[in-house]
Amino acid sequence: MFWHSKSLIDAIASGAWATRERLCVYAALLIGAYVLAAVALVLTGGGITDHSGRLIGADFGMIWSAGRTALAGRAEEVFSLAAQEIAQRDMFGEAAGFTPWHYPPTFLLIAAPLAALPYIAALAIWQGVTFSAYLVAVRAGAPREAGAWALLLGASFPAVFINAAHGQNGFLTAALMTGGVLLLTTRPVAAGVLFALLSYKPQFCVLIPVLLLVQRDWRAIAATIVSGCVPLATTYALFGIGVFQAFLASLPDAKRLTMETGATGWEKIQSVFGGVRLMGGGYELAMLTQVVVALLVIAAIVFVWRSQADARLKQALVFPGVLLTTPYCLDYDMVLLAPALVLLALHAANRGFERWEISLLAGIFVTPIIARLVGAAVHLPLGALAMLALFAWTLRRAQTDAREARIQTSNLRTSPARPPLSATPPLSP
Repeated sequence: MFWHSKSLIDAIASGAWATRERLCVYAALLIGAYVLAAVALVLTGGGITDHSGRLIGADFGMIWSAGRTALAGRAEEVFSLAAQEIAQRDMFGEAAGFTPWHYPPTFLLIAAPLAALPYIAALAIWQGVTFSAYLVAVRAGAPREAGAWALLLGASFPAVFINAAHGQNGFLTAALMTGGVLLLTTRPVAAGVLFALLSYKPQFCVLIPVLLLVQRDWRAIAATIVSGCVPLATTYALFGIGVFQAFLASLPDAKRLTMETGATGWEKIQSVFGGVRLMGGGYELAMLTQVVVALLVIAAIVFVWRSQADARLKQALVFPGVLLTTPYCLDYDMVLLAPALVLLALHAANRGFERWEISLLAGIFVTPIIARLVGAAVHLPLGALAMLALFAWTLRRAQTDAREARIQTSNLRTSPARPPLSATPPLSP
């Protein structure tokens, strides 16, 4: 028994269990399970609801109903909890539940066109288009020979299923952030445009000014500022100043529901703030912990981005960093971790995995699907812990990589110069 246990531990530590063939089979099985679950959800339901009467893609109902309200010329009502609850119950029925809208007015530029379509068609287009953009972004981080592998990992990541089941915006967030991070050093204007479009989810934009200032590319900064003004101006032109006033007036209610009373459910919130609240900490302690972690994360990212570390490690560090610097992120937002896992796996495949790293990668991979259940059962913030582990692992690899790069550069500078090659062949003895 002892030797069997030791062999099992050695296999887990070495990652010998994770052969390429097994990983491909596991990923294919996960994707198949997601598809079967989606088909069963639709076939066993009735129209826009599932077998229990809940709205299919429940959170998308909030987007669609807000769009319908805006199209009816009552955009300000989107930011009234009472008005939106009445609207959603009228549109979907009492059993469908109620999901409040806390997004900035610019998100109505997406919600309104979708609401012009029937609900199921709008949901399918919303998830199909944003999922495709997410896969394109994940694929862009991998070389051509590893493209199929990156797509398989990205499509099978459990947060994909969670986001699709909720009809949420995690695919869009991941696509925009991934595109911006990958393009920042090569196509700064395009990166700035993508970063600006992320303003629909401002709590995820904390690191964007940091990256822009560290990169010191004024083209990216200018593109971000100018592109950010376009949706603001368009929203104003379509819906008027009243929608911005209503949004500002709604912020205290949004803060009370999401950060103070925990109406969302602390087990659903995967941030450091949510983790402290889940374990029983008060608002002040949770916010202090969140601020301290965010400042440490920002400092680490600035340090790494100024170092000689591999670009893939610099980029990978950003994605868990985005989730660690916001007090409000849910399990479907963990789609943002997929690009980091791809970049890390590619770097480690080239440089070699250390003991436990493959199993750590696998553990982080499965976390989104169990984080909410574990949080509800034992009040353990598994999602926040996984993001901290991923960030620390990436930071350690980046520091090691930067140190090796400095040593290599130093050796090149101190090594004696070789004599120039002569064009005349050496004489025979």
